[in-house]
Amino acid sequence: MNKKEKMHEQWLNIVHHSPRPAGSKNEQTIKNWLKAAIAEEGYEASSQKFPYTSWELTYFSGLKQLHPVKDTIESFPAVGSTSAKNINGYVQRIGYTNIWDMYKWPRYAVVDKEGSVTAYITARPDGEVLSQTLLEEWAYPHLIIGASTYLKWEKSLREGEQVVVAFSLETKMETRFDGENISVSLSNGENKEAVVVGAHYDSMYNTRGAYDNASGTAVLLELIRTIKPEQLPVHVNIVFFGLEELLLSGSKAYVQSMKEKKETPRFMLNIDGIGRGEVLESWSTSNIERKLAYADLEKRNLFPNSSVVIPPPPGSDHHPFVKAGCEALMLTVNDQEIIHTFKDEPDTNIFENMKKVAKYVKYILENYK
Repeated sequence: MNKKEKMHEQWLNIVHHSPRPAGSKNEQTIKNWLKAAIAEEGYEASSQKFPYTSWELTYFSGLKQLHPVKDTIESFPAVGSTSAKNINGYVQRIGYTNIWDMYKWPRYAVVDKEGSVTAYITARPDGEVLSQTLLEEWAYPHLIIGASTYLKWEKSLREGEQVVVAFSLETKMETRFDGENISVSLSNGENKEAVVVGAHYDSMYNTRGAYDNASGTAVLLELIRTIKPEQLPVHVNIVFFGLEELLLSGSKAYVQSMKEKKETPRFMLNIDGIGRGEVLESWSTSNIERKLAYADLEKRNLFPNSSVVIPPPPGSDHHPFVKAGCEALMLTVNDQEIIHTFKDEPDTNIFENMKKVAKYVKYILENYK
């Protein structure tokens, strides 16, 4: 089996053991499998355990619209939603929900006959329904709907027509201590500060996550397999982050440990979501974008269409590093059509882009100045 075939096989294996949300059996399976895959390449993995509050959906009735017409509304409970029995009430527009400090999505309250808020519903106004993690305190039942329902509801409310909905759901939250970051050190034998290269291996509960982020996880394994540490101009710490989808818990724990050890990486390179498109997006701090100018030609050869976003938006594992004052770069081939949905499945174009991203990152690391 050649190296490219192995990356493909490993990518599909991660997808096979999915969904892999925090605390699930599949997540545990992938953690053990990653350690075995690393050992197969002749390296010993380091493990960082950390505590977290897990969230699990155990029952959802589906969202029923009772008025103005009876309908079943496509929706997903938000990660962080609490349980709710027999919610029944009218929909009232109340503002916006903050999504990863990047988007403001329209928000509705479900209000009962007594006028009390019993649940929230957030609408993705420009795409299909998906699952999403709440940034706010986990204290209310909360669902996510898509653009088609949002447009219908807005029309009904403008025309003074009441929208009435009903649903029930059960969720489970508990404190756990098995959060885990898995690291591999590619040492060049000199005492230098490391470059951290990371990707998260977990997924949302409703998707197999081929794009988000089995793709990035498989690319990290490809880097471990193909990079010769003695030829690196700098140490490289490869980190498989846990619980990215659960409020960036893994990368936050890693950065906290880094602070306690008074370690500062040269920069952090995050790979999150290699999709089907043609545009490689670089979410970058300004200094590191200048620092990596030597790799621009390689990037253009691999991805003739690319874009740079400065400063890097939040919402992935680079963000805790940026908040700690580190230089950072996130690479993604954005694919909003399939993110956090059942559609996030293996695709030939995803794999072709994975090969390109692996080659580009390898070039950055081997030629770092």
